[in-house]
Amino acid sequence: MDVVILIIILAIILSLIGDILGKFRASRKLKKEIKKVKLENPYLYFRDIPNDYGIGVYAFLLDYKLNKRDFKAALIDLSAKGYLKLLATNNSLRIELTSKDNTNLLKNEKYILNWLNENSNIKKFKISEWKKYIIEDILDLKIGEKRKMKELDDDKYTKLHKVLTITSLFLITAVLFIIVYIGKPIDVFSIIIFLVLVPIISFFPVYLIIGLIMVLFSSFDIASYYKLSKSLKYTEKTKDVIRTIYALGAFIKDFSLFADRNINEIIIWERYFSYAYLLGLNDSLDLKYSKIYNNEHFKIDITTLNNSNELLKN
Repeated sequence: MDVVILIIILAIILSLIGDILGKFRASRKLKKEIKKVKLENPYLYFRDIPNDYGIGVYAFLLDYKLNKRDFKAALIDLSAKGYLKLLATNNSLRIELTSKDNTNLLKNEKYILNWLNENSNIKKFKISEWKKYIIEDILDLKIGEKRKMKELDDDKYTKLHKVLTITSLFLITAVLFIIVYIGKPIDVFSIIIFLVLVPIISFFPVYLIIGLIMVLFSSFDIASYYKLSKSLKYTEKTKDVIRTIYALGAFIKDFSLFADRNINEIIIWERYFSYAYLLGLNDSLDLKYSKIYNNEHFKIDITTLNNSNELLKN
């Protein structure tokens, strides 16, 4: 009984190891894809907002991940578009929805507004649900594709297990035969007994060990398969979208360096704020921005944003 429990524990441990390694392999593959797109960027700067696909879409395409910072950037973007107002009162963030028609918004943006209409605590916002709508939008906009994955073949592991077991038994028998009989007189009867008994005695431990190894490999493949299948394939259009966003980030970053010196010559749109937050460049614009472009179209309260940093912290 103790042996059975030990085998089960080993199988579970190997399965977990395979799962971890499989996910790591998939993550590494995705990171290489993302890095390659960034390194091959033909754009130095991109000053305009490239195609109004919305913050959620861009956030997911940049690294296949979503976090609270991305959600914050989406809120700022919807505020800049006039669909909601961000208000800071008594060290708390209050969001007011406007009556602006949202027919033309993407599904993921409508999801945010609908969720805010029914919930008051933004800390309970479910990123995983938002992600589903974002993926739908990406597929609808045709700026990404589902990965075409070969179905996992369960029979492959069964067949491989059998082949490895038979091969191992043959090799073990051959090696032991050479060790036992090399340089000794050949007794046909004892050889027959040897060739029958060794495979029988060795069968169970060999079959078991290879079975445990198969658990490791199958778990590895399954974990890698499912992680990759949940991400989208980059098309040429996807790559161009990502590169323009990074080029916009380069413009925002360098803009922040000369903004104070050329304050009267620069016009920057309020929607740059959401992209600055998306790319982690918000500190570059926070205080300088109100000096640059502050007229009746300005829909974002700088003080509110600065006060909400902790409230929407990752």
